[in-house]
Order: sequence, then structure tokens, then C-alpha cells
Amino acid sequence: MHESEAPGAELCGLAHGASGVALALMEAHALSRSPALSDTAWRAIDYENCWVDAGQSNWPDLRTQAGAEQTSSRQTPGYSWFWCHGAAGIGLARLRLYQLTANPRALADAGAALHAIERVLRPIVTSGALPTTAADPWNFSVCHGFGSALEILLYAHRTTGQTEYIRSASALALAGIRAVRRENGVWRCGVPGGGEHPGAMQGLAGIGMEYLALADARVPPVTLWV
Repeated sequence: MHESEAPGAELCGLAHGASGVALALMEAHALSRSPALSDTAWRAIDYENCWVDAGQSNWPDLRTQAGAEQTSSRQTPGYSWFWCHGAAGIGLARLRLYQLTANPRALADAGAALHAIERVLRPIVTSGALPTTAADPWNFSVCHGFGSALEILLYAHRTTGQTEYIRSASALALAGIRAVRRENGVWRCGVPGGGEHPGAMQGLAGIGMEYLALADARVPPVTLWV
């Protein structure tokens, strides 16, 4: 990993970073068979992977504001597990790259991303409940909430066939339903304040798609196709 983060460094992640660029290029390569597109996609992956932290099993959030704390004269990056700027989005992109190319590099990266997410989910899967304290302002959106973890777990199961992922996905989905019952039928969405929102990435439409995908494997990953 780089010793320090220069302001303006190109971001990691699927929503606004190198994974999104790589995935778009590889999807285009699958249609055109242009070697230049494939080569550029792998260069984007190489760039992103030069930032990976093996101890975190994750890629840093290189934005200069969100997720970073100031320590003396340098910034220490945060490590997110969300879709937008973290492991869930990067892992999804790598799983799709693996489907397109069968390259084991992509599958290895996806495994690292899943490890980071499963570390976060372990207490939830064990207890069967989402956090209840004010210090855990969770939401279930597919952008920056537990919906993003549900999405990659389901996609990982479909891509690899490993049952551990569907077990974790089912446990997380059940914990989400229990949390909604606890909050009088209200889903926490990804908008400021966490109230209900109808949208796909931050709201009820995306959450609903995740539960449909859990019930029916024909439902595609919403965060790859929106």
C-alpha cells in the first residue's frame, strides 16, 4: 500500500472509483473483444490493488473527507465494507470480472472483499440481530447499508456455489426483518436520518430487490444493473 494518500488520488470502489471503470471496460470487451479494453480494465484493477491493505483485507476510502481522520500532518484512510466506496462494491465487481474472464485474480480479490464483510457480519449472524445502540446508525440500503452485504453474499453464492454465503445472507436477511418489526415496520434507508425512501440505491426498491433475489436466483444484482 502507498505510504500516504495524496489529495486527489484516484478513488477505489465501484460507485466512483477504479472498480467501476474496470467493470465497464470489461463489459465492453465482452461485446467487442477489443484487447485494448481488456488491458485497460486490468490496469485499473492493478492500480486499485496497489492500495489494498492485507491486514484489513480491504481497500481504503481515499476521499479526503468521508471516512478519514486527521492524524498530525497526514490522513489515515477509513476502510468501508459498503457498495459505494468499499469491499461490497469491489467484491461485486471482481465476481462479475471472474464471470467474464475466468481469471483467478478476480476471484482472489472477491474472496478478500468477502472476508472483510464477513468479519463485520459475524456478530450479527451469531446473534441473529442487527445493532440496537445509538452508536450503530445502521441502515439496510444497497448503497451504504446492510443491503450491500446481502447483495454480494447472494452473488458470491451464485458465482461460486459455496453454501456458506447463502447461509450468511439468509441470517442477515432475517436479522433485517426482526429489526423492522422492532421499529414498527419502518425500514431504515440510506438517506439522512435513516427514514424510508422509495429509491433503488438508498431506499425500499433496492431493499425489496434483495429479498426477491434471496427468494429467486433469477433476480439480478440490482447494484450491477441499475
